[in-house]
Amino acid sequence: MKSSYPPQHADRQIIPFLLILAILFFKFISFPVINTFGFAPENFLFLLLGFILIFFVRTLVQLKGSFLIIILFFLFYSLEFIINLLQGDHGIGFIPQIKSIFMIIGIATFCSNEQNIVSAIKFFVVLATFSVVFGLLVYFIGEPFISIRQWFTASSSTAETIFIGKGSQLTGLYCVPHVFGYMMAAVPILCFTLFLAEKRFFWMGCLLVCSIGLLLNAERSALLMNIVVFGLVFWRQKNRFLLLPSLVLCVIAVLLIQHVFVSRSQNVVHLQEASYRSGSLSDRMKKTTSDEVVDRIKWQLHGIRAVLKHPLTGATQSEYAHEVYAEKMDTPSQRQVESALASHNHYVNVGLKTGIWGWMILAILLWRIAVMLRSDMAPFSEKQSLATIALGVKLSVIATMGNAVFHNNGLFSSEFASSTVLAFLMAIYGMVQSCQPTRPIYAAY
Repeated sequence: MKSSYPPQHADRQIIPFLLILAILFFKFISFPVINTFGFAPENFLFLLLGFILIFFVRTLVQLKGSFLIIILFFLFYSLEFIINLLQGDHGIGFIPQIKSIFMIIGIATFCSNEQNIVSAIKFFVVLATFSVVFGLLVYFIGEPFISIRQWFTASSSTAETIFIGKGSQLTGLYCVPHVFGYMMAAVPILCFTLFLAEKRFFWMGCLLVCSIGLLLNAERSALLMNIVVFGLVFWRQKNRFLLLPSLVLCVIAVLLIQHVFVSRSQNVVHLQEASYRSGSLSDRMKKTTSDEVVDRIKWQLHGIRAVLKHPLTGATQSEYAHEVYAEKMDTPSQRQVESALASHNHYVNVGLKTGIWGWMILAILLWRIAVMLRSDMAPFSEKQSLATIALGVKLSVIATMGNAVFHNNGLFSSEFASSTVLAFLMAIYGMVQSCQPTRPIYAAY
């Protein structure tokens, strides 16, 4: 598989590519704000990346299939920012969104060759596995790992209200458990396809660790999406019946570890020690009731109705809360407005934030992603391992986007795992398209 850039362009990518790896590292291990400068170390890297991208504007515009996605993100964030200003909310910043766009552009631009994209995916998986390992240390041991995590997340918006302690739902160093669920939805399938591509048991070890993390993260939607994507990958494998026993053994090992160690750790942990205390995934599955499922559907329907009543600007928190409590009372109290549970559907939230305009942008984005997911991997026919890794990236995109159907975060909230795997897909799609016969420019978009 040849690089999608001429040799001189490939040489120019070395430093930007290393910068991308550094950004991924700081996204996983998010150092707090340096008081002397007033912002976190990762912001230095994003400023440098933004400066470097100036010299690659022509390359960016020529990215086949990716330029439209970048424009859509920019349009949505701009629309969200303007609507918030019109509604009097001046506290919504634009910096996290700009950083997310820069990261996506950087990966799509500087990872569009075989060596870079495979290295970036491996680095991403290794860092995710490290995050799970650190989460396990917090879960089973507690201190000093709890304090270490608190130091790293000191600049987080949730630092003062959410405490992750021994026995909490598992998470990494950069987010809360339900957001880390997006990572747990995506990474196991990447581990498995890396194993299929390279036949190295290191990746099977990463899969085992992340499977334990999936159970202790205890997000049911992440489990559901793992079932979906692993079912799809098995369906595509010629030797699927030979691979089945190895995965069954992994599942058995994970369940035994949970039964032996997790149950013991939960017996010595007090409920007051952590903000998130839902037990393991199996515990949450046992507690799931039909009423809870119905309530989640109701929240989503309330959100849709609120958008339809305010189609041009979307619904404010107060307008959404009035819709939630419409059947119970005429006017909810301020406390009820502030505590009204969100729709738990990222795609509904897009409409709540930006009205039907946001849904229109979302529809175009989903169409563009669907085109990329359906892209033929025939150009990778001589590199079967690369085709297998590309399949893993496609499935990880499906997993994170499916997870967003049941949670509030996602692509348009700059969620890290979703944004990163989409950027990987954009880079791979650029490689595929560069091998196709030249077409009219409008066909690429």
